[in-house]
Amino acid sequence: MKSVLTLILALMVLSINAYSQSTKVYGVTIDGIYPSAEIIDAIQSNPVKMTTRIVFDEGQPASLYSSFVDQLTTKSYIMGEILDSYYMKDITVAQYSARVQDYVNTMGNKVHIYEIGNEINGEWLGTNVVEKMTNAYNIVKNAGQKTALTLYYNKNCWANSNNEMFKWTNNNVPASMKTGLDYVWVSYYEDDCNNYQPNWQVVFDSLHKIFPNSKIGIGECGTNNASLKVSYMTRYYNMNITTPNYVGGYFWWYYRQDCTPKTKALWSTLNNILLNQNQQLSAPTLLSPVNGATNVSQTPLLDWSDVSNATSYQMQVSTGSAFTTTVVNQTSLTSSAYTVPTGILASGTTYYWRAKASNSSTSSAWSSVFSFKTGTITPALTAPVLLSPVNGATNVSTTPLLDWSDVTNATSYQIQVSTGSAFTSTVVNQTSLTSSAYTVPAGVLASGTTYYWRAKASNSSTSSAWSTVFSFKTGTVPPPTSQIRGVTIDGIYPTADIVTALQKLPVRPTTRMIFDKSTASAYSSSVTSISGVSDIMGNIMDSYFINDFTVTQYRARMNDYIWTLGDKVTIWEVASEFNDESVGSISNAASMLNAGYNYVKSLNKKTAITLLYNSHCYTNPQNEMFTWANTNIPAYIRNGLDYVWVSYYDDYCNNYQPNWQQVFDQLHTMFPNAKIGIGMCGTLDPLKKAAFMQKYYTLNVTTPNFVGGYFWWTFRQDCVPYTNPLWTTLKNVFAPVDNNNIVMNKGDNKSETPSSYALRQNYPNPFNPSTKISYAIPEAGNVKLVIYDIQGKEVMTLTNEFKQAGEYTAEFNASALSSGVYFYRLETATFSDVKKMSLIK
Repeated sequence: MKSVLTLILALMVLSINAYSQSTKVYGVTIDGIYPSAEIIDAIQSNPVKMTTRIVFDEGQPASLYSSFVDQLTTKSYIMGEILDSYYMKDITVAQYSARVQDYVNTMGNKVHIYEIGNEINGEWLGTNVVEKMTNAYNIVKNAGQKTALTLYYNKNCWANSNNEMFKWTNNNVPASMKTGLDYVWVSYYEDDCNNYQPNWQVVFDSLHKIFPNSKIGIGECGTNNASLKVSYMTRYYNMNITTPNYVGGYFWWYYRQDCTPKTKALWSTLNNILLNQNQQLSAPTLLSPVNGATNVSQTPLLDWSDVSNATSYQMQVSTGSAFTTTVVNQTSLTSSAYTVPTGILASGTTYYWRAKASNSSTSSAWSSVFSFKTGTITPALTAPVLLSPVNGATNVSTTPLLDWSDVTNATSYQIQVSTGSAFTSTVVNQTSLTSSAYTVPAGVLASGTTYYWRAKASNSSTSSAWSTVFSFKTGTVPPPTSQIRGVTIDGIYPTADIVTALQKLPVRPTTRMIFDKSTASAYSSSVTSISGVSDIMGNIMDSYFINDFTVTQYRARMNDYIWTLGDKVTIWEVASEFNDESVGSISNAASMLNAGYNYVKSLNKKTAITLLYNSHCYTNPQNEMFTWANTNIPAYIRNGLDYVWVSYYDDYCNNYQPNWQQVFDQLHTMFPNAKIGIGMCGTLDPLKKAAFMQKYYTLNVTTPNFVGGYFWWTFRQDCVPYTNPLWTTLKNVFAPVDNNNIVMNKGDNKSETPSSYALRQNYPNPFNPSTKISYAIPEAGNVKLVIYDIQGKEVMTLTNEFKQAGEYTAEFNASALSSGVYFYRLETATFSDVKKMSLIK
């Protein structure tokens, strides 16, 4: 196995370094890398693999381009222009050599060609041009990389005849370069030379004699005249030159401005030119199901490879390998995949399939033929059991969490809510839900109204019957809350479990996502999923990594994340624990904060910072939270921030207990316009987690603009999947039992009359064989507490009698029952609630 891995790695390295367009080069030029996603999308969407010249800006280090080059190098060949000709006069020989060395060392073989000199004979390049060019050539060659030199075609357009292209080349290019350069390009702009039309066949025949071993072509072309762009592009990219080693090139200079995004007309012009030149289509490669696959679904996804220049596909399925007859014959498919509909394929049957590609001019040969055998019919699905709200529930929220049981073999669910039990019309009809719970959005349900709801399960083969219909009646609408209930995730896997755990919380949370050193594209899918069930605060950079980035790199990272993730992230945390003494340079941290805040505000996005509370555990007094903030955060930022959070971990500060009222009063004075709260909390001690969670999420702070927050740091580890006991603890402290969505801690004083109804989570849970269930009733009345099994069957009544207002605890002994999930429901004349518990014997 080790030898196989070594071989694979070797092939990967070779594939990166290999520049295989030996017969034809289709080049474009970009003079900037933003917006990156649009540029890369336009380039990779062309029908051939392009060669992209990146013009590296003057004064910028190679590291600024690393992330973009990493993304582009797998989608396009890259030619790196070390320095544009316009700036050659502003740099010394030593500086130019150092710049070349920096780019070669940083980029390596991710850049396939290094352009050592651009328009090298231009009269504006200044002195020492030959020495700069020669040193660059030697550096690149010694690194084993490919070299290119671009000449400026200037017949009858020079001031000094010594700068005429052929004369300058003969007099100044060393013999070793004339025989050793890999590519020699010619730059020409007709606008600059009185619209003169060279005889390009003669030009390249002459150039080939000087550079007999080099591949040659057009190195730059274009025009600023909008009315001429189409004709120029068409003329240059369709040049018919028969000179040996002529490979095209062209490198349209204004590609970023003219062709991105790819919806621009000039992108289509170039795309059509390339399509017309590359009409031959290869046969598709079948991917899935693999050849000979068994137990395949009767509605399989048939997937094959994309084919360059193809605009449509044909796919056939037959019971015989000769395809004399077909059961599927799909033509004009625009995607390289097709899902066979229900009712076409039989179970336990062998089928054969193939595909071919087409465009407006031609079709490919058929692919190789693959076979697969379908499996047996999937067992029928049972109907879901509705869990919450319980049937007949009253005073239900207008944004309730509708929860039902998981169904074995189900892959999706449908949920309906209606004002009538016949479901003639619906107010909610959600299909393809991947979780067995759904929170009704605000604005859908009216207050004081009776609703009916039901659910059913599905998979790729079948659907269950509808569940039993439950009803509930909504209560009056509570005053809107400004409170934030936050959690933190330091990773995105398992994404589905994270989404479910967030979705099942009783109020919509705000999730801080800690972005690691990856680019934003790595988070795009998970952010889309999480934003459906939670607001998101994006942590641009954890303080642990700040020393690995310059201010410029931090600014580029922020640009990448904001433009990629967009409005799915509602708050951008531009600085996290920057006063932490492990961060390093305070001035650098402050500079990053300034750069981040200014950039996010310029885009009208919401900003947040998190400060580390360390007033009793710092080494350097300058790093104390309030001192650092006063010193390093300018007044305009202090007045403009949308959110300011305080991070605190008791474990790290000798278990010191701050007076949070005083802390937030002082913080509000410093940040008068910002919403404030706890930005991170938690503990590594498993025995303290539940107590810490209860303590922080129930803080009673009366400071103006205090909005809670809390952002439990280890949510992914402690509360995912939602069956973890700590998720239940979190759910209970999330529960909106008063108008501010704050769970008030009443303590254990049984003599105090409760202010509201409450059914608490049983303890212990899971249990064997007995557990205790506590509840509170604020007024006298009949109280019923009943236990149900997973099927909704009543198994025991713990209480059914008149009780005075107060706190009560009932014991449930399950010695005679089997292991499994059970539910307990508390019901009075005006209140009902249900919770889940697990018996494990």
